[in-house]
Amino acid sequence: MPKTAKNTVRKEHEYIIACYKSEKRLQKYSSLKYADKKWTNPDNDPRGPWMSSNISRGAEGSTGGFKSFVITNPAGISFDRDWSITKEEYESLLADGRIYFSDNGRGVPRLKKFQSEPVWSIQSSFFADLSNSQEASSKIKSILGEKLFDFPKPIALLQRMLQIAGSTNSTILDFFAGSGTTLHAVMQQNAEDGGKRQCILCTNNENGICENVTYERNKRVIEGYTKPNGEEVAGLSDNNLRYYRTDFVGRSRSTKNMRRLVQLSTDMLCIKENLYAEKKTFAGLPTFKNIYRYFEQSDKKMLIIYDERYVDEIVKMIEKVETDSKIKVYVFSPSEDPWEASFEPVNDKVELCALPQAIYNTYKRILPKLKRKPLESEEEDALAVCDEKEIGGLFAEEGGDE
Repeated sequence: MPKTAKNTVRKEHEYIIACYKSEKRLQKYSSLKYADKKWTNPDNDPRGPWMSSNISRGAEGSTGGFKSFVITNPAGISFDRDWSITKEEYESLLADGRIYFSDNGRGVPRLKKFQSEPVWSIQSSFFADLSNSQEASSKIKSILGEKLFDFPKPIALLQRMLQIAGSTNSTILDFFAGSGTTLHAVMQQNAEDGGKRQCILCTNNENGICENVTYERNKRVIEGYTKPNGEEVAGLSDNNLRYYRTDFVGRSRSTKNMRRLVQLSTDMLCIKENLYAEKKTFAGLPTFKNIYRYFEQSDKKMLIIYDERYVDEIVKMIEKVETDSKIKVYVFSPSEDPWEASFEPVNDKVELCALPQAIYNTYKRILPKLKRKPLESEEEDALAVCDEKEIGGLFAEEGGDE
């Protein structure tokens, strides 16, 4: 926070502006709410210190609802009333040692809450006790060795927002990324709750911030790093990181522009399908980068065809392939033919996918006329003979580290 002016009120908060697409609904968040409380453990429960909370809904007797039933304590005293839990829930909690009877077993049953267990809470309008920019700056310094960014957001604040506003498999977009706290928070939250969230960061790399701070910070978070004091910090290694730069493709009809568009568009399709593991063979034959490329990882498969003139030959290859999951097929073509008729013989093995409209329109505009060469006599990879740095993209440039 900036220094407080004389004779004013000290400002100790900022505002978070939130919007929603169609449904305004926030979820509860999980935290060790009572971690700093001085609770005791009178019965030496292996789960540690605890306190008891009320489960009675008044003591006026039962109303006959589905949460109305009789509970008898160890002293034989019965309580017929409404409770905050069902009979089945009570019996489960009792069996788990979570029901406490005060007064040496003569009292009303109460629920044990353990200090070591997370508590689900509704978010207040004031995000308290979630660190601040000073602590966030110290965090970046411990990762990168020096202060390279002013007023970063606290990781804990972003984690809280992820909990209340998204699911464990959400895709989070930060379209004005600075120090990369959003991605760091996503990886940390996934590590804590087993989530599968994905994150996309966008920045203009002003003053080299993306290369020197955003990317480098999260690369170290994944791989592990050493603090300035020599302390080793283990990496969040169940993550991968890819770095893309936007660029222009020439407008003229030329083989060079076509190759560059194909290369960069392939990167985009890999992002779309979240599939990056390229195979050098398909159906027992080597792939040709100017005709088709094949990607496979676990049960996800993708075939990208760059020359529509070879579709029939590739269909014959697919017929020989044994697969438990469908292969997603993209065809670069100047026509809007969905290719359903051509792929009919392998309909049970493929899922035809349309190119994104922006890619299709650009491809159609710059595609040069090419002469056909038989697949069997293909001796030279047309994309391979082009300067890789000139083409660019994930598979040709450094910076696509996993």
